[in-house]
Amino acid sequence: MSTLDFLNSLGAGERLHFYQVMRSHVKGKGGKGGEISIVQPGTVSGVTLEELGLLQDARGAGRDGQFWLNRLRCHSFTGLTADRLGHLRWQPRLVGCRVDLASSEASVGSMLLGGLSNESRKNASMLPDQLKIFTHHIAYLAHHGDLPGNLGKGSSIDHVCGQKACHRPEHLGVAVRHRDNTARINCDGVNLLVAARALIVQEFPCQHGNGDNMDERILNSCCKIRVLHMDAFAFQLVSQAEAGPATKKRKRAEASQNMLASSSTVVKRDGKYDP
Repeated sequence: MSTLDFLNSLGAGERLHFYQVMRSHVKGKGGKGGEISIVQPGTVSGVTLEELGLLQDARGAGRDGQFWLNRLRCHSFTGLTADRLGHLRWQPRLVGCRVDLASSEASVGSMLLGGLSNESRKNASMLPDQLKIFTHHIAYLAHHGDLPGNLGKGSSIDHVCGQKACHRPEHLGVAVRHRDNTARINCDGVNLLVAARALIVQEFPCQHGNGDNMDERILNSCCKIRVLHMDAFAFQLVSQAEAGPATKKRKRAEASQNMLASSSTVVKRDGKYDP
């Protein structure tokens, strides 16, 4: 049984168990390292990270500066060695480990086996002595579903953040073509139109942001942000354009009513109109 077949054979609870053990017990050489959360340099332009976090949502979309700041955060590990493309590989040893979930001194392999069914443990015994698994593959498996059968031979796990060492589930998806995955590296990401230096008045998904609505397009866009600042006059023009014909017609009617109310009252007396 291949490692890919073994992973895809795991049940939902077993997959999540693998992911949780990985997050809490991945260490580098000498027992150093662990999981980190970081905004990679170069993912934001037009503002600082502090300024980004202070932006307010002027459109009621529910995406303010804190949303975008959190959206940019990648989850990775220190202490692991990356391959030539920058992916991080986890290499737990299963074969020869005894099943042990409770002991604080249990090996990582023992803890992994402790969360598997008897059938999965039997399958694990047919694997190589040491597994070689990319960390983002475990995260995708636990949160999204089976890994593609042609993984690495046509399809790949896509990083919307463009960071190959990231294993954050929200940043992962399937790319049918490998070039679709690598194309994100040079993408500018989402453009945010900001007025008065603090109000997000428009969002523009990137070219990779596919979906049936704006929410889906935003979530599928690359995790990079470019902030474009708009002056007060341009903001007024955009606001008027977005008001639409119905709003403009209502405003004209209100203005007419105000003019009549402010003028002299006309009264009919003996067939004549007197002001």
